[in-house]
Amino acid sequence: MTTWVIESALTVAIILLAGVVASVALKRQAAALRHWVLAVAIMCAWAAPVARMILPSWTTVPIQGQLQPTVRGTASPYEHTTTISALAARLPAGTTSRFGTSTGGVSAVNLADVGALSAVWIIGTTISAFTLVIGLARLRWLASRADIIDCGPWSEAVEGIRSAYGLSTPIRLLQSEHPALLIAWGWRCPTVLLPVSARTWPRDRIEVVLSHELAHIARRDWLLQMATAALRAVFWFNPLVWIASERLRAESEHACDDVVLETGIDGRAYAAHLVMVAQALRSSFKEVSLPASAMARPSHLERRIRAMLNTELNRRPISWRARLATVGVLVGLTLCVAGVRGQSAYYRLSGTVLDSTGGVLPDTTLVLVNGTSGAKYEIRSDASGRFEFVGLPQARYTLKASLPGFATRTWPDLYVSADIEQILQLRVGSLQETVTVARDGLPTPQLDAAALQRREDARRRAVERVQRALARCTTDGSAGSVGGNILAPTKVADVRPMFPEQVKALGISGTVTMDAVIGTDGLVRDVQNVRGPHQALELGAADAVRQWEFTPTLLNCEAVEVNMRVTVNFAAQR
Repeated sequence: MTTWVIESALTVAIILLAGVVASVALKRQAAALRHWVLAVAIMCAWAAPVARMILPSWTTVPIQGQLQPTVRGTASPYEHTTTISALAARLPAGTTSRFGTSTGGVSAVNLADVGALSAVWIIGTTISAFTLVIGLARLRWLASRADIIDCGPWSEAVEGIRSAYGLSTPIRLLQSEHPALLIAWGWRCPTVLLPVSARTWPRDRIEVVLSHELAHIARRDWLLQMATAALRAVFWFNPLVWIASERLRAESEHACDDVVLETGIDGRAYAAHLVMVAQALRSSFKEVSLPASAMARPSHLERRIRAMLNTELNRRPISWRARLATVGVLVGLTLCVAGVRGQSAYYRLSGTVLDSTGGVLPDTTLVLVNGTSGAKYEIRSDASGRFEFVGLPQARYTLKASLPGFATRTWPDLYVSADIEQILQLRVGSLQETVTVARDGLPTPQLDAAALQRREDARRRAVERVQRALARCTTDGSAGSVGGNILAPTKVADVRPMFPEQVKALGISGTVTMDAVIGTDGLVRDVQNVRGPHQALELGAADAVRQWEFTPTLLNCEAVEVNMRVTVNFAAQR
């Protein structure tokens, strides 16, 4: 959220800066043109954050669905060896590991600071929005307590001016007991609220006041004022939003003054009435804080009077050609700024590392390499399995996640062009078995009763070890939310491959490799990818491996399948 706010604020600032600079440069032109430029800039500022999200991007590719992970392992050179390539961390089942959090490589942005900035923005926006809502509610409350004016000079004057301005919507005239309220607001039901002193105003002042207020209504100034207030509530920290808002309000008053003067009212008479109204309302004006157009606002009074008395000012209405040109230029600027910002932004890659049972994996090493620049980012997941790479430029990356006891996963072609949130799941590492069978070796001797008893005792101890681990899991209830608790398998039934006699006679030797799976019951299945120098060697090796038995591999007290890579060396001699 913080990234979106900052980037959107920069885009909005550029657009509003262009509008403010243009309005200053057009100081010799009509106030209506300056107001139009600011109005279009504010509407484009509203559209810019949306444009950033809907403008077509090059590519947005999530992590999930990328290339399959690559699992690497090496075989052992010993005669009959069981190596656990990625099961180095043998943790007792049913226990919860505690890991520290360490970060290497590129330092990340402090997440606490980011959260604090988001909280400050949300609080400021909430207060601004609440203030706006309170102001609208107060307008409604004042209108409900005011008297309706439907006859007399005010009613007669409003009908004549409404017809002159071409307004088809009826105007609601209200009079309150407040001494300083002379405001206009509304769209579907335009309302003009008059102060208590308006009852004694002369006819010419009534016409001046209504001409000005109905000019606001005819120009739809209140709708634009609400859009500006909403923009100010979202980007309350951006000074250019406040500057543009204040200039828009001032140019709105000047434009309405020009409309009144264009009806034929004398500038000196208009200025005199404005001064009289301001003097009548100034004693209580500071109490007024409402989202509506106020005719006699003191901050703009002096400049407006000077403009009324200047007969050389341009007061012509804005042409449709000027309107279209302004819209075209500012919309083009908005699209360019939104597009450029979108291409040059920095992104975040974050998520959680889990094992196959859903347990979080702390202290997982994650390495991200920029395929274009070669920049390397290395971090470790925290105690909750969370990780976050921040400040990533748009590029293709290679992501690798590794943890002792688990197979390393690699995504070699990851395209980052947006913030990505992903769950990474690691599998238990593969088992490596290497067996060497000598062609000239003696046949395997028959085991005596003592040897058979020792083998059976070893098998029983391995099974009891698994049972104790499962019993602890039952007692504890679960292995906890932290995963990575692995109880490695133990071979309890071993069948040695035999060197076929027919192959010996041919003088053939070599290596047979195969892939297999140790199931959750400890039995070997899915023996495949059997490759060797002779079919008889392949069949003999595969048949022996299918008869092997192991204790189940436990991950967080759950039996899981484990891949196994078997290498059988049929050697020429021992």
